[in-house]
Amino acid sequence: MNNNNQYWQENIRLILICLCIWFIVSFGFGLLLVEPLNTIRIGGYKLGFWFAQQGAIYTFVALIFWYSAQMNRLDRKYQALKERSKSQTSSSESPQVNQPTLPKTKRES
Repeated sequence: MNNNNQYWQENIRLILICLCIWFIVSFGFGLLLVEPLNTIRIGGYKLGFWFAQQGAIYTFVALIFWYSAQMNRLDRKYQALKERSKSQTSSSESPQVNQPTLPKTKRES
């Protein structure tokens, strides 16, 4: 399998994990399970109310940091593979890279 395909499969897997956690916390804990969770109290507040108001926001912020850390790890993993393959091709022959040019705007003409 191509490294690019592996990278995107791992990326999509991380996104799906985040979406599942997001759904469970916001819809599951905030709406569906609010009555059973309300029997538990944290700091004087019912847990179902807390999840709907505060817990979901904290979870979303934590998901952002977790996703960022996982993507940095994933980028390093596949960048290292890219650098290794780049050094192997540069030692055998130097490939020509054609840079695409943008069309000129009316102001530039």
